[in-house]
Amino acid sequence: MDWLTAVVTPVPKIPHPTGLTDYRPISVTPILSRVAEKIVVRQWLRPAITADMLADQFGFRPTGSTASALVHFMHRATLIL
Repeated sequence: MDWLTAVVTPVPKIPHPTGLTDYRPISVTPILSRVAEKIVVRQWLRPAITADMLADQFGFRPTGSTASALVHFMHRATLIL
């Protein structure tokens, strides 16, 4: 099944890599598999996850970001203090 395979390209993390740990694997997947994944997430996974499960998660929400996580942390820290 070609739509389940990906082309993995090693991309160097540093200018002059010397070992395998100096590379980052980048996977290029077919368009069909990416579209199918988005459909599955929108149709089945997101509706199955309740809002209270994601109350303290920022990475897996459409509006989540590092800035949101930091603001939430600072708010909670100041309330504790």
